[in-house]
Amino acid sequence: MPSNSDTLQPALHQALTEVTFDTGFVELRFPGGSTTSYAGRPEEVLDAETILKLQRAPASGGEPLRQLRSALVRMPDRARSTLHGVLKDVLGDYIDSSTDNIGHALPIGGDGWSASRFEAEGHSSHAESSSIKSFADALIRGAAVLGPDRMASVVAGWARGEPLTYRTCNVVPIKVARALAPVSGVNIAPLPLSTVQLPGEMRALNTVPPSSYLGQTLVSVDTVARPALFRPTDDENPPGSVKASLPSRITFDLIREALALECSIHIDRGLFYAAFDDLAALVKGLSTYGTLGHLTVGEGTKTTNFETGECTLRVPDDATLEVSNTRVASLMHALHDAKPPTRVAVSRWVAAMNTGRTITDRVIDLRIALESLFLPQQPDQELKFRLTVCGAWMIGRNGPDRLLVYETLRRAYDLGSRAVHRGDVKHSSDNTALLDTALAVCRRGILRALHHGPVDDWNALILDNH
Repeated sequence: MPSNSDTLQPALHQALTEVTFDTGFVELRFPGGSTTSYAGRPEEVLDAETILKLQRAPASGGEPLRQLRSALVRMPDRARSTLHGVLKDVLGDYIDSSTDNIGHALPIGGDGWSASRFEAEGHSSHAESSSIKSFADALIRGAAVLGPDRMASVVAGWARGEPLTYRTCNVVPIKVARALAPVSGVNIAPLPLSTVQLPGEMRALNTVPPSSYLGQTLVSVDTVARPALFRPTDDENPPGSVKASLPSRITFDLIREALALECSIHIDRGLFYAAFDDLAALVKGLSTYGTLGHLTVGEGTKTTNFETGECTLRVPDDATLEVSNTRVASLMHALHDAKPPTRVAVSRWVAAMNTGRTITDRVIDLRIALESLFLPQQPDQELKFRLTVCGAWMIGRNGPDRLLVYETLRRAYDLGSRAVHRGDVKHSSDNTALLDTALAVCRRGILRALHHGPVDDWNALILDNH
């Protein structure tokens, strides 16, 4: 019995010999936006062979792929009818017979409904319903770039229940010195300093100009979406049609917290998008969510070559962060296994590190972080005394260091009490300096708790310490 792949391969091969792609004419509109008209003008109509040649050209810069995504697929009626019939045979279990619509996890920009749901781990699940025509056009685009054999194999895998695999990407405004791979399925890489060197997926994003990505850091996590294909039950977008998931033990908050602790710096949530790599030709448009800020440390200088359009960024040395792959991996594992009070301390410390917030809010978050770290479970006792003493003995290396930690925690606690009870802390150089020092002390306590575990017996720690 022939497999689904064997059935679909010849149909895609034949369709590619007869199909053309009308890339259309894009007309810019003032003050913004554009319109595309498809009139079949010869210079705008490309066949599959030409598309592939352009795509493989060294200087293509991803432009043929962008054209292909927005191109109108033109196919003779007979060839289209044959391809649609094969798709119905191969994917019949996933087609609603009343509408001829197919449900899928890949965002091809279908002509039915679409639904996205944000997950707790920091990514999103996406589901769409498309007509057979829309789905066939996407497969033809994919076959033009990947080849019909590869495209047929992918679809056959989905029909057997294999998931859709892709990367969820988070662009964060820090500059790391080198690429990291702290755990399986997670990659952290510095983005280039020139727009011509950016990944093609970024040049296809319309949320911000490509120059905004220069020098930032790309966090990408392997993601699977199940099922890749499903039968749509109606014209509504039923919740839970597709569930996307990250590798176990991973969330984007966890990754950013590990980087923040390693670098002792606040890291914004940044900009998210999905990258489909070799399946990118099927995707009509890439959606993003979140915002992209400036580099957290230092300011770069951008220059633009108006003849070529290339933009480059010059970054000062103090904007580049030396990050240890081993330490980030250790922090990620420790954060996942940390007890709730330590997790509270970390999240509040991260919030307090955000210099874009008021000093009052930051001081309140710091106080909560310190209480979560250093206060034993006796809330009826003198809180400030116990917090300062316990903190000093937990992380102080010797007598003078313990005294310094004690004094810092005492003053920080008083500042936190003023923020809580009066609702206002003056933004002065003295208060800012105290906040910075206390945040550094809090970070030391967090790292101690993550690597050695929270203190179970504070009296033994204090009385037995030498």
